[in-house]
Parts: sequence; structure tokens; C-alpha cells
Amino acid sequence: MNESNEQAYLELLRSWERGGAAEVCSKIRDLFTDATVWVQPGLPTTTGPDDAIAIVQTWGAAFASYELEIRHVASTDDAVLVERFETFRHGDGSIFLALPVVGVAEFRDGKIINWREYYDSAAVPGLHN
Repeated sequence: MNESNEQAYLELLRSWERGGAAEVCSKIRDLFTDATVWVQPGLPTTTGPDDAIAIVQTWGAAFASYELEIRHVASTDDAVLVERFETFRHGDGSIFLALPVVGVAEFRDGKIINWREYYDSAAVPGLHN
């Protein structure tokens, strides 16, 4: 287990709660390499921080707040797996999206080199596979 990788990944996930899209983009710049691959069901696979940030910035306008419930964390020397429940809310507090997600982040030299997310893309409004 590598506690610094685990902490870095959890901080990335929690950055939505702390500062929204701007905070997430900052964390992506810190943790991604130019070759980092991010895979999410129903969305384009990104390579590098710029591609990932472009997607995150489009999400920032779609919801007003985000809540994260970490359910389980497991890690090895070079990978961290997190089961979580995410809730996205409109400005009036109504739920825009609520779903369970499992993410796997692979690390090399303190940077994320692969990030794979697993969730039911049919539950995401407007997302087409």
C-alpha cells in the first residue's frame, strides 16, 4: 500500500466538494502526466491534463453542488481503488444526478498514469454511449 498515492487520489475526488471545477482542474494539473489516460463510460477517453480539463470544465456549469460519500478504499503500491457514491445538485438543491461509482487510479512516481471509472452511464442525463 502506498499511502501518498491513496491520499492524492482521495484529494482529487474530494476537490469537487472543496472548490468545484476550478479545484478539480488544479488537481488534474498536479497529478496527471501528458500521457495520463482517463476512461469513463459514455464519454471520450482523454489523454493528458488538457483533454481531461476540457471535460471537467463542461461539467462545472451543469450542477451547483457535489457530495461525495467514500464507501471503500483499497490500494497496492501502484494502484488505488475507490468505491464511492456521488450526488450532484442543481442550485435549488434538487438532485441532478446520484450514482455509485468505482474508480481505479494507477500511479507511477506519484502521478496518475491511468484512471478508469465504472458506473451505469444510462443513469447520466444526456449521456449517450
